[in-house]
Amino acid sequence: MLRITHAAALPLTTIHLEGKLLQPWLAEVRTNVSEARQQGLVRLNLAQLQFADESGLQLLRALQQDGVELGNVPGLIAGLLASSAR
Repeated sequence: MLRITHAAALPLTTIHLEGKLLQPWLAEVRTNVSEARQQGLVRLNLAQLQFADESGLQLLRALQQDGVELGNVPGLIAGLLASSAR
């Protein structure tokens, strides 16, 4: 399960991801990020993200390369991002 919430303080929208970022939820995350980008800068707050599968990690890397800031990245997610990037 993944919970997605927003906090907007233009020009920055922070999207909070809570739970597990798995393949079935990627389209919803992409949609939320795309809509938020129409308002300005986007930051993903990952403080409550417990796990991401390989497709979720690929999405996070792609969003980051596209200018989306990843904030409050938990150690497990940071480790998974680092290990799967190799």
